[in-house]
Amino acid sequence: MILLLVEALGLAAASALDLRSHRVPNLLVVPLLAIGALGPLALGWDATRNAWLGGLAAGLVMLALFLMRRGAMGFGDVKIAAYCGMVAGPGSVALMLLLAHALGALVAATALALRLRRRTDSMPLTPFLAAGLCVALVTSSRWP
Repeated sequence: MILLLVEALGLAAASALDLRSHRVPNLLVVPLLAIGALGPLALGWDATRNAWLGGLAAGLVMLALFLMRRGAMGFGDVKIAAYCGMVAGPGSVALMLLLAHALGALVAATALALRLRRRTDSMPLTPFLAAGLCVALVTSSRWP
């Protein structure tokens, strides 16, 4: 439970930084990735394997999007998605990513319609990844 609290606080800090500066520094991301990769070792090999598979799946999907749309998203988003995938596990990665992108698209479309943003403006992705992770965890059997 303490591990989940540390992970949640780290993701909240990353979301706040992304909202404010559209950047998530490696000084925060690298420790989160280490916690996501090594924390499950205390829970056994199955939990560790699931974390690694979830991180790999989310990271590869986001890496593909990053490479296809150069400049549309930063590499920090790829790393945060990999971290979220470690927390979610392989069974919840697809739902997490789908919810994150759907919520982000809804907020972006609303901001465009209300003329709060222009089409060329960027939006932070980390808060949407965090929201997608929360919903995916609550709806999965991994929730404590």
